[in-house]
This record gives sequence, C-alpha cells and structure tokens, in this order.
Amino acid sequence: MHGLSRRAQIYICSVLGLGGFLLLWQGIGLWNLREESIWFTWIIFTGLAAFSQLFKVTTPKHQNYVISSAFVFAAILLLPPGQVALLVVLAHLPEWIRYRYPWYIQSFNIAADILTALLAKSIYLLSIGGAALLSVKGVASAIAAAAAFTLVNHILVAAVLYLARGISLRESGTLEVDNLLTDFVLLCVGGSMAILWNLDPWLIILGSSPLLLIYRSLNIPTLKEEARIDAKTGVYNIKHFAQVLNEELRRAARFDRPLAVVMADLDLLRNINNSYGHLAGDIVLKGVAEIIKSNLREYDLPARFGGEEFAILLPEADSQEAYLVADRIRKEVEATRFEVPTSDLPIRATISLGVAHFPEHGREANEMIHQADLAVYQAKLSGRNRVCVASDVSLKLEMVRGFEESHRLPPSEAERPSPQSREPPRGEEEGRPLDGGSERWSWPMMTFLGLVVAGGLAITAHYLPQAPQDDWRGIVLFAGLGILAELFALDLYGGSSVSLSFVVIFVTALSYGIGGVVFVSPFVALAHAIKFRNVGYKALFNMSAYTLSGSLAASIFWAFGYSLEVRNLPYLILPTILAALGNYLLNSGLVAMVIALGTEESSLSVWNERFRWLLGHYTILGLLGLLVALAYASFGFYGLVAFVAPLLVVRYSQMQYIKRTLSSVAELKRVNEELIKASEQIGTINQELFETLAQMIDSRDPFVYGHSQLVAEYAVAVAKELGFPEERVELVRRAALVHDIGKIGISERILYKPTKLTHQESIYLQSHTTLGAEFLEGCHSSRDITPYVKYHHEWFDGRGYPEGLVGEEIPLEARIIGLCDAVEAMASDRPYHQGMPVSKIIVELRRGAGTQFDPRTVEAFVRVAQREGDRLIVNTARRLIEERKGLAEEVGAFDFAPHTHTMGG
Repeated sequence: MHGLSRRAQIYICSVLGLGGFLLLWQGIGLWNLREESIWFTWIIFTGLAAFSQLFKVTTPKHQNYVISSAFVFAAILLLPPGQVALLVVLAHLPEWIRYRYPWYIQSFNIAADILTALLAKSIYLLSIGGAALLSVKGVASAIAAAAAFTLVNHILVAAVLYLARGISLRESGTLEVDNLLTDFVLLCVGGSMAILWNLDPWLIILGSSPLLLIYRSLNIPTLKEEARIDAKTGVYNIKHFAQVLNEELRRAARFDRPLAVVMADLDLLRNINNSYGHLAGDIVLKGVAEIIKSNLREYDLPARFGGEEFAILLPEADSQEAYLVADRIRKEVEATRFEVPTSDLPIRATISLGVAHFPEHGREANEMIHQADLAVYQAKLSGRNRVCVASDVSLKLEMVRGFEESHRLPPSEAERPSPQSREPPRGEEEGRPLDGGSERWSWPMMTFLGLVVAGGLAITAHYLPQAPQDDWRGIVLFAGLGILAELFALDLYGGSSVSLSFVVIFVTALSYGIGGVVFVSPFVALAHAIKFRNVGYKALFNMSAYTLSGSLAASIFWAFGYSLEVRNLPYLILPTILAALGNYLLNSGLVAMVIALGTEESSLSVWNERFRWLLGHYTILGLLGLLVALAYASFGFYGLVAFVAPLLVVRYSQMQYIKRTLSSVAELKRVNEELIKASEQIGTINQELFETLAQMIDSRDPFVYGHSQLVAEYAVAVAKELGFPEERVELVRRAALVHDIGKIGISERILYKPTKLTHQESIYLQSHTTLGAEFLEGCHSSRDITPYVKYHHEWFDGRGYPEGLVGEEIPLEARIIGLCDAVEAMASDRPYHQGMPVSKIIVELRRGAGTQFDPRTVEAFVRVAQREGDRLIVNTARRLIEERKGLAEEVGAFDFAPHTHTMGG
C-alpha cells in the first residue's frame, strides 16, 4: 500500500478492520452449528461461488464482474450469517491464488463483500419475519436485500477507485444504471436458486443456467472497446477518434476551453516497405504508435487515421503546448532505431506533423483535420521531419490542396442516414423479410410460403380440438404471456427479431403438448403482426412457423414418456435439450429459407450469419422453459410468477448482447465486403501478373510465343476432366503459365543453339526446373505451385529430371503440365519436325503412357481431344508466321526467315 495516498490507506484499513471484526463476531457461533443439511448447503454454494469467481470479466471502465455474486446471494437467503461470511472468504481464495493480487486488494474485496453480504442478510431477516421465502413477503424481502447489496457494494468500490487510482464516478461508471442493474439481475438469479434449492436441490442445475447468458453479455463491453482499437498499431481507430473529437469540440465551445489536433504522417514509409518488406513497415508503424502513446497525457487520444498517418486529440492544450508535444514525438521517432528481421542493421524513420488549434484554425471537426493536414503538407514541402502549425501554411498551399482533397472524418452516428430513411439498393432487403417491407417475390418463395402455411394450418385443424379443456385458465395465461413476450421482441440486427415467445411456446409444448401449441401460436403471431405491422401472409407464415416448431418440440419431449414432475428432473434434461434444439433449428431454418429466397443468398449462409450464434442461447432457454414448466406444474400460477425473474434476466442479456454488438456486426460486414473486393482485385492482378510472366518467358524465343498460354489451356482442360475443384484447377493454370520461368536464367546461347547439345549443356539446360522453383519459392503467393514447376519434366518411369521421381511420387499437377508441355511441342512446327494433328498426338501419348507420361492423365487428355477434335490444338509457330506475313504485307516489307532453335518446353 506504499504507493497509495494517505486517504486511500485509511479508507482501505477501515473497511478491512470492519470486515474482519464482523467475520470474527459471526464466526464464533459456527462452532455450535451442527445441522448436517445446513453444512451440506454451505459446501455446495461455497464450491459453486469459488469456481465461478475464477470467471472474471473486467470492463473498459475498470469494473470487475463475477457471476459468483448469484451464489453468494443464494447463500445469504439460505444460511446463517456466520456461514455467509466464511463462504465469502473461501470463495475469493482461488481467484487470489490465480491472479496473485497484492494482499490489500483482495483483502479489501473480501472485507467489502462481507460487509454488504451481512447488511443484505440483516435487511432480509428484519423484513421477512416468519414468512416463507416463496411468498409475497419473502420475495419482497429478497428484492430489498438484493437492492441494498448492489448499491452498497458499488459505493464501496467507487470510493476505493477514486481514492486509490483517481478514477472518478463518471470515468468508472460504477453507479450507472446499467452497471447497477447487471449486479441486481445476478442477485435475482441467486434468489431464484435459493427458492429452487428449498424445493429440490436438483433444480439448482436449471436455476443456474441463466448465468451462462449473463456471463456472455458481460463480455460485450470488452469486445466493444476492442472494436475501437486499430488492430495493427494498438491506438484508437478513426471512427472512435471522430466521435470523441466532436464531443470535445462541443465541450471546448461551451466552456471556452483550448483544444488542439495534431496530424502526423510517416515520411517515405513506402521506401521502407519496398526495401525491407511490408513486415518491416508494420514494425515501424507499431513502434511509432508506441512513441506517440508514451508522449501523451492520460486523457489525450491517439488514433490511426489510415495508412501511415496518425491523428492526435489534445484537449486542454493551446497551440504552443501542442507544438511541444508534436516536436517531442518527432524527435523521439528520429532518434529511435527499429529492429526488423529483414535487415541486419536497425532502420530509421522520420515523421512530419501538423498542428491545428481551436478556435483559431477551425470550429468543426473536418475543418480542424483539414487545417492540421495542410500543416503536415507544409512540413513535407519544407523538407520533412518537422512540425508546422496551421497558421504557418501559405495561401498558395491552401489553394493547391483544397478542402475536398484533404482528409475528412467518417460521419458520426447522428450524421449517418438511418436504415429506415435510406433507399435500399436493388436486390437488397431492408428490414425484416417477415416484419414489414417488400420482398422480391418469386415462384420458389411463394411455393415455400404456401407449403409452410398449409402445414401449419393442417396441424392446427387436427390438434386444436385436443387443446386442454380442463385447464383453460392456464392455456389462456400462456397465450397472454406469449402476446407480452412478442410485443417486447428485440430487433436482431435489422434482419429478424428475437423474443421470449420461444420460451412461452416451449413451456406450452412441455405443459400441454401439441394441442396447447396450436392454441397459443396464433396469439403470438397476432402480437408479432401488431408490433411489426405485418400483412396477412406474413402473420400466417409466422403462426405456421411457431406451430410447426412448437409441435416438433412437443413431439420430441413427450416421445421419451416421462411425466412433468420434479422427481423426474434428471431424466427430463436430455429430452428438453433435444426438444429445444429441434424447435430452434426448425423455426430459424424456415425464416432463413425465406430470407434466402428473397435475397438470392444461400439459406445455409443466411442461417450461419444470423441465427447460428444463438443456438447455445436457445438451448439454455429450453432448460429455463423446463424450469418454468415444472414450477407451473408444481405450484400453479404462483410458481409461474416466482420464476419470471430468470426470464427477465434472459431478456436483459439478449438486449445487452444485441445492443452492444450491433455496431460491431455492421463494422464486420463492412470490412468483409471490403475484403471481398480487395480479394477480387488481388486475384485479377495475380492473373494478369502470371499471364505477363508467361509472355515474357515465351518472348525470348519468338517461335514458341504463346506456348505457356496454350500449355495452361490444355492443362486446365485435363484438370477439369479429372474432376479437380476450381481452386485446384486455378493452381494448375498458374503453374502451367510459368512452368518455364527458370529459362530466364539459362543462357540464350544454349537455348538457341542450332546443333545438338553436349552432355554438359543438356544438364545445364535441365537446371531450368530447379531455377524456376527457386524463383517461385521466394514469392509467398506462388510457393504453393513450386513443386508443379520443379517436377514437370519428371517421367512416370523415373527417367526424368531433376530428381528422378517415379509414378505417384510426382505431383499429379506436375504430371498434367508435363504432358501438356509435350502436347504443345508436338502440335507446333519445330526445326526437327512438323506439327502433328490430334490423331497422331494421341498415338504418341498412348505410346509414352507408363514411361514418359502418367496413363491416367493421358486418357483424360484423349477424352478431351476426342470431344473437342482439331479445335483443341493450335500450331503456335505456324500461327506466328501467318501473323507476321500479314503484318509484313500491310507495311510492304516482308523479309522474314524462320529462326532455327531447339525444342521448347
């Protein structure tokens, strides 16, 4: 505690002292506690609390959440105060051992939890009197205890954060409603578990299931914070920078406070990329980002603007202070030596920076960025590696580099057009396919909708007479709950909706079978139609989907033959999980199919994108449904009311999850679309590059011009004939285009020698295969085709080169290219033979099958050749002579003699 202020030390010691006193005072009575059932309860909840304490979630605002508070609160309602205090101590020990906190931090946490737990216990005992926990008074007392526990615990934590770390209430968010509600909801789950424990300890399995959903939603703020960070540099991204800049500008204008923006641009980073590779450039970028962060105050905001550019927001900084910060960064970057794996010596970099100050240089975000950007441009023109202020920029420069050419921030959320106001592009579905809007109608969609509606109506007509007559109040109650659940449905990323009506229909299926499902489903569909203003056919579809999926769930559950009683709980879990999975898969699958038919997407891809992530979620909902069904079967209406809390927890976790991932999902979609476009562009560039390489290789010998392109065409045809997938066919094509790239390293004297090569010259010429492999191995994007180029002159019987591989040892792609290389040589005129027709080529290939060629590839080529005939074969030498004759006749100067050379390929 030596690094803490005196006030912080006094506060922490006070809490430790009070907590320790209460632990000793209440612990003394434990010696006289002899009831085995009480100690059994204590052991179970201590173990659960200690285990769950290890699964800690730390939010970006320095708050820690652990789901163990649910088990602690259940113990508060079930156990004497001394056992509660001891449980708190033991629950924290595994976390202390795992995370190795300083002694005073974990001691404070234990003492604070003892204080709040015993306070909550006192409030509960004073409020409940002699009433049972499962009563109106008991539930009200538990709620009061939970509220006190939540509020006092948060106040204690907020105080220590402020005194020990200087984190204000606003920064920590400790007393924000969302954070208070999260802890309160956890305690409500604990209250439900206490009720279940009193009924039957086995029910704790179902009662704790909502904690998985809450733990999942608690992780979302961390994911949200990660979405603000630029992955490559670790500083903030420009979207977050733009939001904060707008907020700070409003604050500066309101309170007349200074503010500065610094733009920074690495000098000539492309030279580093070109000389040392992009990996080196990335290392420099990360290093510069670290330098920028290390030179800023805690409340300053660094961001990567794009490429090699950074933006820095300096609240409460005037022009002179901002200049000093920028120059300090510049000097440190200049002095730093960056270690990169592609250079034996450290490399250097410099940076140019521009400063703009509010309000002299602008009052709006884009204007400030523009002025700072102009200052950077001035620094570049002045020789780089310097800092310029916007007021130093010449008028001439402002005219040259206009506002529209400068950088602009992305629009804020308020400036973006809303999905409702935006006109959807042609072929794009806006809103829910079954929740309003227009669809792209087609016969497949209409047929599918008709089949679903017909199936739903048929089941309804058959089973509605079997709806329970003796418990009409219960079935009406479930119908009312279904209406409420659907009216409070949550929008699922603008593509569909998710609600607790699933639980209502599922509980109905478990309680009343298919007869109950067909009675409740129309009411749920009606509420859905009212909320989303569905037209008739959509309401019919939704009703039919609910009916079909709910009927499937009922059929699966009741097929196992177990009655809905607590004593059968161990046997009911598996049927429940299977029924929940069947319900969700059928319901979401039907909706995904409609979306797919309306958007021309794959139904599987639609389901994977929009619904797969909720599969585990709805499995847990199914277990909660079993809990509610058992409560209703055992205690009727009051049992149902008592277990509404877990369902409210589920809805809260759904709301938090969807709300906090909404922007992340939209960003992921945008990035994915950009990646697809970039991939298509890269693919086009790669294709053009390989074709250009093929032309360069063939151009060294004009009489084999087009040879590589034709080998590639033949090889693609053979690969397709052999049933290769598209990805593998593309690899064959690329390898065939550059199969002779190694000849670039062979002397023209050998390539064009008119007489027979000597033995040494032949060995030298054969080295073009290994040379080509070495060329390709040096390029990351072509390494996968290296073996095909290296081994395309291997013979099937092992007499080829460079390694004398035999049969299947030779990659199949290399065997294909070797065959097609020979085919192209046979088809074209050479000094030593005339080009052959297809029939003779087939004869030659079959003669060489098993020796030079792979018999399987030979037969594949033969099938292609017989199907295509003479159209398949092109005599490149003869075509080239004809083209040159035509060209010479056009210019009136034909004087052409064929060049004598050795066999190509």
